[in-house]
Amino acid sequence: MCKAELFEAQQLVVRVLLGKRYPQQSLMSPDRFASHAADRGIEMARFRLDRLEEHRLLLPVLRCKAPVTRHRILTRRPDGSVEYDPRPLEDGAAPSQEVLQRYAGYSFSGDLLASIAEHGEILWPGRGEFVPWAEYRAPDAMPTVWTFYHPYQVLHADRVQRAILRQIFIWDDGSLTNWDAVTETFRAQCEAAHQALARGHARSLRVLALLLAIEDMYLPFLRDRFTFLGVDANQQDWDEWQRDVDRAAIVAESGWTVEEVKDLRMSYARDADVIDPNRHLFLLLRHLSQRERSRLRGSALLAWDYYEVAELLGLFLGHLTGQRQPRIDELWGRGEHEERLYGVPAQDVDYARRNVLASLSRRLGLDVRPRVLWIVEGQSEEAFIETTCEIEGIDLDARDIRLVCMFGVTPNDRLFNKYLDLVRDWSAALLLTVDGGDVGADELVRTVAHRKLGRIIQLPELDDPESAVFGVLKWDPCFEDANFTAEQLFQAWLRTAEERLAQAHPGLNPDTLRGHFRELRAKRPNDSPLQVVEDFARTCHCDYSKVEAAAALPEVLRAQRAEQADTPMTPIEKVLAKALDLAAYLRTAPVHYDDDADAAGEA
Repeated sequence: MCKAELFEAQQLVVRVLLGKRYPQQSLMSPDRFASHAADRGIEMARFRLDRLEEHRLLLPVLRCKAPVTRHRILTRRPDGSVEYDPRPLEDGAAPSQEVLQRYAGYSFSGDLLASIAEHGEILWPGRGEFVPWAEYRAPDAMPTVWTFYHPYQVLHADRVQRAILRQIFIWDDGSLTNWDAVTETFRAQCEAAHQALARGHARSLRVLALLLAIEDMYLPFLRDRFTFLGVDANQQDWDEWQRDVDRAAIVAESGWTVEEVKDLRMSYARDADVIDPNRHLFLLLRHLSQRERSRLRGSALLAWDYYEVAELLGLFLGHLTGQRQPRIDELWGRGEHEERLYGVPAQDVDYARRNVLASLSRRLGLDVRPRVLWIVEGQSEEAFIETTCEIEGIDLDARDIRLVCMFGVTPNDRLFNKYLDLVRDWSAALLLTVDGGDVGADELVRTVAHRKLGRIIQLPELDDPESAVFGVLKWDPCFEDANFTAEQLFQAWLRTAEERLAQAHPGLNPDTLRGHFRELRAKRPNDSPLQVVEDFARTCHCDYSKVEAAAALPEVLRAQRAEQADTPMTPIEKVLAKALDLAAYLRTAPVHYDDDADAAGEA
């Protein structure tokens, strides 16, 4: 490796670093950087940093003389130690007593960078003879030189470590018996690995210079927070600055071309995909805050450093070229499936708007919102469904179905429109069942159609196993007549009115009552089943309660099927089965509604 090339790359990094106006990341002391690397599964103890620096495989991003403060000596003790005034003397002050000079401890801020740029004495790692870190210590153990690493240098450390592990190996096929040759082979491979890595370090520093130049523009967007590191500024200043930055000049100064930056981005995205144990959860973790993702450990956390760099480069390229850049998952070739999985075209996926989060959480089983909102008009229908589910052991909530009763039809009802809003918010399917003969039912149907939330369901569809039923189903003329025979309604009434009938008609034989009802039904074959039962109940001075009868109907059907196995399912039972199937399907395939329909509904 050419030392001049390495030194030139170092100078570029330091020049970019000291020119920062709004640094969004702190530089790290060697100990803190070692801890930062360890969190990511990279063993990088202080002595290893020394060794990597000695071989010019990983140089600090900045090294400078530590600031010195002067203090008045108050007392000299017999053992040679001194007591001193902890308040530093101001520059130019001429004390009358002896003065102690102390080296300042580590700190980092934007003001520090400005101070180093103006007054600091910069040292250049890799130039001249290597000096171990232990020698940069004063007698009181304070560092005489400050050494800083940048957080993104952990990516180069990772690549160095992986390259060494990949290149230094011995393939023993059983034929190696000359151990001198084995040792020589090992030594040669170590040297080859070292040379390859050393040649690439100048390039890695030029990559770092590019990242240093762009990170402060884009990290506030990626991390959703702006950081003030000792900078006397406000976010409005930053807004104006980042809008006016000459991005083409950054590329030119760092020595890259647009195509090379695209290749860099692909390289970081590919490395992230290789090392990330949670790659299948990328989109989900992408929607977490940066603070929550930082709780990951090992390669899972390291992968997000790679992802972040790839996203930085993507945002930069987008502004530089004026063209939308592929997202990270598109670089892997996975973007093709997004429209099918999330119902959003790849080019429309927007991390900031989180417009795939609902679909993603549903596909992963994390969305606890209902999949089907089933709105019924009245309490009778609600009572029948609830009793049926109780008998069959069906928990609608657990099966992702929300059952709602409107207690009648009221056109332009605000609560009804609120339910329609919820359907969209939940990415759920609407199922609305109403009595076709009720005033206002047609208005509800028009509202649903206008908001593009469903269609009219025809009864024959309930028998089609391939048909997905959602939208509006009208019972013609009403729930009871569309689903049950007069005999079934009578049996349900008889169950609910048994005690009242016994009080009103002591000694009345139920079989006699059944005979009277069948005679009435025979005389009125064309009348509504519900009307016939209601009229018969009145003649018995025991009114027909729709809700009570509806709750009893499931047991009537169960008893009838015990006697007659061919008793058909009622339409409402078929609707229930369809709703269960639909909810199961929508657990991983949410409904998608267009925004225009939302606007129409709100209008």
